[in-house]
Amino acid sequence: MRFFMSRVAHGLGRFLRRAVGRRRTRVRWTSDQGPVFTNCIGVLVYDGDAAGLLVEQATPYDDAGDPALAETFSVDLRTGHGVHLSHPKA
Repeated sequence: MRFFMSRVAHGLGRFLRRAVGRRRTRVRWTSDQGPVFTNCIGVLVYDGDAAGLLVEQATPYDDAGDPALAETFSVDLRTGHGVHLSHPKA
């Protein structure tokens, strides 16, 4: 993950793009959270026209002795801001 966000990877990508004759695209990626290297599960949460991403990591046990998930981070996909999301009801 760190390599692909580095200047070396940027230069390599630019070289490959030029080698095949492609123009620069307008799409840009930024990393606002992470990288997270733990055992994580991502959940997309939809509510009407709203959408969010909830990333949770496995924790050994909760108070009752059962395996549990703890929120690592969550993001509103429309605005890019951090929000608190919960699992949708089944």
